[in-house]
Amino acid sequence: MRKTDYFNSKALGWIIRVGLTKRAGILCLLTLVIMNHGIAQSHDHEDTLVALPKNAFSINLLQNTGTQFKFEIVNNNLDTIEPFFVEIFAIGFNFTEECILQQSINNNNLETNLEKLWGPQFISLGVGTIPPSGHYATTLGTLSNSQGSMIKIRVFGTINGQNVIWVGYLKK
Repeated sequence: MRKTDYFNSKALGWIIRVGLTKRAGILCLLTLVIMNHGIAQSHDHEDTLVALPKNAFSINLLQNTGTQFKFEIVNNNLDTIEPFFVEIFAIGFNFTEECILQQSINNNNLETNLEKLWGPQFISLGVGTIPPSGHYATTLGTLSNSQGSMIKIRVFGTINGQNVIWVGYLKK
């Protein structure tokens, strides 16, 4: 005689195999758990970082001497970036002990920063807000530079509640 794991039950006038209903119930439960887990891990636009296109900013070298250089970052976006953070990485040279000599936004000197960290080969600055077509300029002190030295500039900020990033390079 064949042994089965099923037994018959009568519900609402229908004869139902209970083993099948248990399997269907478990399958439905697992499907709901997986769907809820997938929804819980969805990402809103506020949690993501968007890379801005290459033409979002322009970098211009304004002054270049043996001990310092001055450059500006121009916001080519139509939106204000707030807060505006700049990270500068030295490639082929080192910054001086007090490397940040001067900073300005639209020719107005900055006296304070949201963030100001530096070392011999990096600078991280939080400068507040940069408006559309705004110009951020800084003068940095350098110790030495080799031929082909450059800086890598990363810009972070928020535009209309969306976190953004931009990366550019400038030859010294």
